[in-house]
Amino acid sequence: MNKLRIAIVGAGFMGLLHARVVADSDLAEVSAIIDPNVELGRQAAAEFGVSHFADAASALSAGAADAYIVAAPDRLHEAVTCELLEAGKPVLLEKPMAHTLDAAKAIAKAAKRAAHACSSAIFFASIPAIARQLPLCARAASASRSMPAAAASPNVMSANG
Repeated sequence: MNKLRIAIVGAGFMGLLHARVVADSDLAEVSAIIDPNVELGRQAAAEFGVSHFADAASALSAGAADAYIVAAPDRLHEAVTCELLEAGKPVLLEKPMAHTLDAAKAIAKAAKRAAHACSSAIFFASIPAIARQLPLCARAASASRSMPAAAASPNVMSANG
């Protein structure tokens, strides 16, 4: 089985933590780092031997990943998560889900419209549990490659609170 290619959005502390968990997995690999801070993004990308993209649109255009982990500052979650979901990509979203209730509702609506999973990482202490979610992401990504978006698996939304 091919490894699930996961791009990390956000090259800060949490993004790097997620990247290390993915890199240690037998089921997935870090495929790209996305961060508008070019210096930070390139440094993180070099650490994992992957490409750096300044924004999600560039990564999507390049076909950089099967799934995405959004670990950027929460005020940036809405735009990037909605963009990824609307592009048909499964997303693991670092907590807090968003910086405002309206932003969280917008993400939830995008997840509902998407035919792919969106899950929120709830507890810092449970980050190793991300590895246990990789088979779900792998199935969702595999389904997206073999069937039309409307026929893909139903989305899953988990929210803190």
